[in-house]
Amino acid sequence: MKPILLKNDFKITLMIILFILTFSLVFTGNIPSISADSSTLIVYYKFEGDLSDSLGGSTLTAFGTGNDGFNHNNATSGFGTDAGIGGDTTYWYWTSTLARGGGFWVDVNSSISSNYSVGVRFAFSQTGPSWKKIIDYKNMSSDTGFYFLSNNLYFYNYGGGSTPISNNQIIDVIATRDGASGKFTAYIVIDGHYYKELEVDDPANQAYPMVVGGKTRFGFFFDDIATSAEATSGGKVYSIKIWNGPITEEEVEEAMDSPDEDGGGGGSLAATDTILILDEPVYIPVRTNQMTCWQVWVNENNNFEFIFRWEYANNNWVKIFDLAGNEAFSIDMKKGRARFEANLPDGMYTVKTFHNDYETPIQEFIIGKP
Repeated sequence: MKPILLKNDFKITLMIILFILTFSLVFTGNIPSISADSSTLIVYYKFEGDLSDSLGGSTLTAFGTGNDGFNHNNATSGFGTDAGIGGDTTYWYWTSTLARGGGFWVDVNSSISSNYSVGVRFAFSQTGPSWKKIIDYKNMSSDTGFYFLSNNLYFYNYGGGSTPISNNQIIDVIATRDGASGKFTAYIVIDGHYYKELEVDDPANQAYPMVVGGKTRFGFFFDDIATSAEATSGGKVYSIKIWNGPITEEEVEEAMDSPDEDGGGGGSLAATDTILILDEPVYIPVRTNQMTCWQVWVNENNNFEFIFRWEYANNNWVKIFDLAGNEAFSIDMKKGRARFEANLPDGMYTVKTFHNDYETPIQEFIIGKP
């Protein structure tokens, strides 16, 4: 990673200060929560050899090895480690031999059903082609919740996205509901890049997780009893986080990262962190990847479909030219929406991508269809 050195002419004093407006803060050594702007992280499962919530804000109940009476079980389960992503290398795995799958449910110690964020970092053995439930919202009583359908994220019954997810691919799914506006938003994060898959108003409270005994309940990885066989046969989960309010779109990409991974984790410093006061030049890292076309194919509508990674905050231009050099298509992609279709006649085309000028393309390549 190439650093930029801020010159001594611009003397920088970097002060990282914990500040609570109008409140005093007593450090006890045990931090019950981590702030994330106006929202607070209240649940954090790390799956480091046990099923405990490191913040103590919830309880987790897993299915046993036998049939629970509704065709759920964890035939095998346990803990492991691998390369993971985002600093998460420990996981809990499960397999199920029954039609409605396995997994567990989490009861949050407070009722946050109208105003929350929930995130899970995981991988499924199967992400399609049929329905595979990810998060159950209604304590098994209805179909409402997140699924994979044909390898895409889907919230029943609002709809979903179109970013393909492969079997055994580690991703983050993050959903937020704003209690003030009723806005419900869902993202997936792949390789550190987020995609907004769903954004809807929720006047009917479909995105309200059920409250059981005064506690908000989220179910993970198993099918409800309204249908009979909409679950994966197994998978791994690396972390689960729940906030007591909506996190921002800017926080989504790193929200599920371990706090030890590049300072990620969607939260501020904890009280045990060191406060630094520096009176020296500061090295600030810069991006190591330019905007890049990750996938392009001809979809079922006979359109070229593109997915990009590492787009910029603005000026994400993609231009398509016919072989005579005439511009046939142009788009300036918005950050977080780096996916589009180009409806062009059959033939061969040159694709060029640009950021700050049109003189030197970032990428240039040929596409075609019969």
